[in-house]
Amino acid sequence: MHDLPPGPGGKRRQKTKGGFKTQREAQRALRASLDEVDRGYAAPTGRRLTVGQYLDDWLESKVNLRWTTANSYAGHIRLYLKPAIGHVRLSDLRHEHVQEMFKALRTRPGRALSPRTLQRVKATLNSALNDAVKRRQLAFNPAAHVELPRVAASDRVTWTPPELRYFLNFSRDDDLYAALYLTAMTGLRRGEVAGLRWADVDMDQARLLVANERVEAGARIDDLRPKTSSSERYVLLDVATVDVLRVHRRAMEERWSMVGRPDHDYVFTGPDGGPMRPELLYRRLQRLARRAGLPVIRFHDVRHTHATHALEAGIAMKVVQDRLGHSSMYLTADTYSHVQPAVAASAAEQVARLVLGAHGLALADGEHGDPAPGTEVGEQARTSRSDLVGPVGLEPTTKRLKVSCSAH
Repeated sequence: MHDLPPGPGGKRRQKTKGGFKTQREAQRALRASLDEVDRGYAAPTGRRLTVGQYLDDWLESKVNLRWTTANSYAGHIRLYLKPAIGHVRLSDLRHEHVQEMFKALRTRPGRALSPRTLQRVKATLNSALNDAVKRRQLAFNPAAHVELPRVAASDRVTWTPPELRYFLNFSRDDDLYAALYLTAMTGLRRGEVAGLRWADVDMDQARLLVANERVEAGARIDDLRPKTSSSERYVLLDVATVDVLRVHRRAMEERWSMVGRPDHDYVFTGPDGGPMRPELLYRRLQRLARRAGLPVIRFHDVRHTHATHALEAGIAMKVVQDRLGHSSMYLTADTYSHVQPAVAASAAEQVARLVLGAHGLALADGEHGDPAPGTEVGEQARTSRSDLVGPVGLEPTTKRLKVSCSAH
């Protein structure tokens, strides 16, 4: 037993714990408890708070969550977290409890969770336990270092450039062609496409602002601001994409001249001219892919396709991160790590072309070894760069530069 910092009104508080087999165990526990007090942490003593009770309290306190996120958190807590660790006292929760829970979730017969779902459940638990640390209800987050299976890159199916080009040509006459084309060329999320408004599209400046997202879950649909500051972003457009949007705008104006202008400003609409259900984009994509004889992919995989093509084209990781609206470059790099070997190989070739020129360096016949300082060859080798290298451009050219080499 030892004293804790005073409670409200200066009320004295104490912590008592027993059941130790030896005096040494009791002393070790006392030292650990006093260390926690020194760090400013002390578990609640007026109530034996369990993990389940804490998770319920935590979710209720998260008043700024999107309703879709709140529903996701509630499902994870109800289906997975409370049944496995809800009975454990929060102050007693350890890494081993969490690791054993995830092992059971990924190995239960017939109902094993996928790596992707496991990662989402862990994200919910991490968020809750990190808040417990901030509130000094825990000294550390027991879930922080739990290892889970990685989401395999094969789970992200993408189209090759020829496949994407074929799809866009095949779907040219579809009424959602402009929406699908924009997605392919920008990597926008489904809700970002459905929620895009003409007021946020600047065709003269060839850019759009992601400032609204249509979110759908069940029968409920809401217009919400992007979830994070990085998701609210400007996305630059290529000339062809601007042309597609101009044609789409003219088609909409022709229809408005016949049926009247709608009371909304959405770029893309449903069959009745009203706001679009985001689900419509997913269904249309899959229907057209089947008709075209292409691999059937998720709508989010079009986003992965855009990012993969951008990285393979040599676009900087930071630029791709900004276009996608990722919160960190680490997330972009981790998501598309399977692309990196090809990008690295391409980068090596580009650097070689930049330094050596389009045809590389010519090797002089009959020369071996490096030219010695002070020799005639050595003096020639120090001829000024302006005499050796032609005008500087994207790919510097060389003039009569020869390199001697020898095998060692």
